[in-house]
Amino acid sequence: MKKIIFLLIFLICVCFVFSGCNILLDLMAPHTCIYSEWEVLEEPTCTKKGVEERYCLECFDEQIRQTDFADHIPATFSGLDATCTEEGKTAGQYCSECMAILSGIERIDPIGHIEVTDPAISPTDTTPGRTEGKHCSTCGEVLVKQMSVFSGNYSVAEKYHGNYAYNSLLSLENGNKLTAFYNEIDSIASDFHNSLNDAKIKKSNGKDTYYVAEINYADNGISSNEAIATWSAYVKDHPLYYWMSSGLTYTNEYITLVVNDEYADGEIREQINSDIYKTVEEYVLFASQGGDTYTVTLGFHDIIISNADYAYENDGVTPSSDISAHSILGVLLEGEGVCESYAKAFQLLLNFCGIENVFVTGYSGEPHAWNLVQLDDGEWYWYDLTWDDQPNRTLGIRHNYFCVTDDTLVSWSDGGSGKSTAFLEDHIPDAPEGEGINYNYALPDRAEKPYRGSEPILRDTIIEKDGLSYVLIGFNSLSLIQIECEGEVVIPETVAYQGGSYKVVCIGKYDCENNILTSGSVIEYDKTAKDNLDVTSIHIPSSVAHIWDFAFDYCYTIEQITVSAESEYFTSLDGVLFTKSLYTLIKYPLAKEEFSYTVPSQTVEIAFNAFGDGGNVFCPEYLSELIILEGVEVIGAYGGSFGFRDNMPIDPDEITTVSGYIDRLAAMFGSGLTIK
Repeated sequence: MKKIIFLLIFLICVCFVFSGCNILLDLMAPHTCIYSEWEVLEEPTCTKKGVEERYCLECFDEQIRQTDFADHIPATFSGLDATCTEEGKTAGQYCSECMAILSGIERIDPIGHIEVTDPAISPTDTTPGRTEGKHCSTCGEVLVKQMSVFSGNYSVAEKYHGNYAYNSLLSLENGNKLTAFYNEIDSIASDFHNSLNDAKIKKSNGKDTYYVAEINYADNGISSNEAIATWSAYVKDHPLYYWMSSGLTYTNEYITLVVNDEYADGEIREQINSDIYKTVEEYVLFASQGGDTYTVTLGFHDIIISNADYAYENDGVTPSSDISAHSILGVLLEGEGVCESYAKAFQLLLNFCGIENVFVTGYSGEPHAWNLVQLDDGEWYWYDLTWDDQPNRTLGIRHNYFCVTDDTLVSWSDGGSGKSTAFLEDHIPDAPEGEGINYNYALPDRAEKPYRGSEPILRDTIIEKDGLSYVLIGFNSLSLIQIECEGEVVIPETVAYQGGSYKVVCIGKYDCENNILTSGSVIEYDKTAKDNLDVTSIHIPSSVAHIWDFAFDYCYTIEQITVSAESEYFTSLDGVLFTKSLYTLIKYPLAKEEFSYTVPSQTVEIAFNAFGDGGNVFCPEYLSELIILEGVEVIGAYGGSFGFRDNMPIDPDEITTVSGYIDRLAAMFGSGLTIK
């Protein structure tokens, strides 16, 4: 039985062996591949070939091939006309996929400006003139700006007089008689001002009183109250007559035109008058760089504030009671005055230029004076130069109260926020009075909307040129607000725009929404990419007077910051930025190739973030050792802006320090920080 089973198994194995050999032979035999259809792996485009694959259905052999480019997808370009300064393009076709030009679309050169001459206009005694200018008849761009020209005879007293109060008197019921008396006062006062005559003297209340004349008002058929009101109106119209006393004596028939004691001598007045006319000439020539009335008023606003300070008594709090501080002499000749002096000086200059204006008195927490001005649009706007004179603020000049409406929000400052107070909320004009010493005229209706004119507007005009952006912040003055170019950045001293030249005086971030200059980097940056803008150096011109905190932060490639040798405010020592006397170390370039740095012995302050990048702990790339000498008193100074401290007394209470700044430096430099 076992033999039979073994034999059966043997036979089965033999059969299996012979059968397997046939299968192997079949597998080893050659065959013709039968491939599948080509399948697309990558679709072709007009710039890239496609990719396809297929495989054998029996052996799975794989094949891959490239296909031709896809056809362009034509789109029509209708052409672009060339402008005066920009090139144009002819019509044609392009591929909407890859933007390749298929036909046409050729460059057309800019057509260039077509110059048209704007003829000069000669000034008269009452209207300003203009210099010759040029503009493009095609695009309207100003090529040569027309400057204002005013009558050059500065010693003609009549040019300094206003007429608003006169016209207000004329509108009253007894107006003809009042203005006749006004003219009588004017005849006598004008003769006295232009003469070398000494004032007359008489005894009044036991002391000498200097006067010009006793003028009979009764013969004009007016009352004493009307005569006093007329005299008050005359004083408001005549800011030039600084010698005229604010005191007045009168009888039932006469008023006495009183002279301040200091100016009773004719030779003294002659010298003062000469000094006034010279100063007016200087100020008018300065403001004449402007074109329209808005720009001229801006020039007067800025030069008055630049050359004058508010006048106080010795206590530094009480407004000065000096006679000159209340007349044009304080602001124009002595460099200090109270609100009355600011407003009268501004009025005097506007009168000379034939610009309609009103001297305004009222209340702003105390008796106050300011101005109304009519601009080229025929509307009236408020000006308060006194409140714009802020010597401890950036540049010393604000424009919160410049050319504003009743509702303009004025309670704000650069570096801060909070525009919550409308102009008329803290400037309450005196109510109109028809008689007596408190006579006051009704004021004209004011503009309801902000001024818009042909000239650049403050905080509203952005100028972009050569990768740098600026905003207009004062008379012919710009602040650099953005750097968008790379490499060696040279900030220009002046920038040409619309036929004019504008000086770069400030560097700092501009908050367009809140209309303020503020701390922050002017360098285009991305916090997530430290090398996004490759600025290697920055040169600061002599015109720059202020640089805001953090202005050069978030740039890790700056190797040096240099300053013009003529700068009055800043200097550079081995590529490091300081205020002029090295008092404050403002910025150490983060890519400066130096391993050890010792703060100069002259330095008293180290600005917050002088060695940082906008608040983050970031050590300069190469610097590993920082040595701070014992002469440094303030580490982490934060002042909003730098530039003015070397040129005015420093109040220690106004120096803001940032707590923990030394700890921050220690975190940056570790054992490399030495304070000794």
